[in-house]
Amino acid sequence: MDERQAREVAENLDTDPELLPYLDELLADLDELGCNLERIVEALRGLQLPKGSRALDLACGKGAVSLALAERLGCEVEGVDLFAPFIARARALAERRGLESRCRFRAVDMRQALDRARALDVVIYSAVGALGAHDQAVARMRQAVRPGGLIVIDDGYLDRADAIGSEGFAHYSTLAVTRARLTAHGDRLVHETLLRDEDRGPEQSEETELIRQRARAIAAREPEAAALVNRFVAQQEEECAFLDAHFISALWILERAADPA
Repeated sequence: MDERQAREVAENLDTDPELLPYLDELLADLDELGCNLERIVEALRGLQLPKGSRALDLACGKGAVSLALAERLGCEVEGVDLFAPFIARARALAERRGLESRCRFRAVDMRQALDRARALDVVIYSAVGALGAHDQAVARMRQAVRPGGLIVIDDGYLDRADAIGSEGFAHYSTLAVTRARLTAHGDRLVHETLLRDEDRGPEQSEETELIRQRARAIAAREPEAAALVNRFVAQQEEECAFLDAHFISALWILERAADPA
């Protein structure tokens, strides 16, 4: 990976390029990497997604969603992610589960994948960021989806407009504003799941603890990397605190409208 690619990967993962050699180990215990796998699969099942549907899974990480769609719903899925170690793990999992014929994984930028994709049945994206605010993300995604196809965004919104978090949350707003942005291009909102306060579990803090344990092991083995990995843990803790305080997880599915004649 050259310096430019390292910067792009780090930007997409909201981290320091110097951390990339340790990132796979730091996140080794997190298979789903923050996405809501069961929620996505069940929502698409409820919308009666036909078997054989062609899907693109953006920033697919280790391929959890892609593999589930292929295995449970019979989709033909391409998963893309810039971080090559994640793609290697996804390919290994696909082979182990006998899904390599229905799941293809490529280490490419999601924007490049969207630029070349056309007339897909489903495009899936967990967490807005690299594609801009929700309206900008939908604008990019809908170009790759056929009219009547589905745009899936597994993300969330802020509990109040003046909530201030890290730079990674600059694109977020309240539920009303987010809904308006999602439907700004005329697409129809056909599914919405909002995570209620009483449904919130300890997953974020548990995941942070797993990362913390991995960081300790790295620091003990490579003392020169201690400051770097500990800073990453601190960033995760800060983000977790913000999520717990102000962020409401949500899943939205849009049905892509036909373009005006």
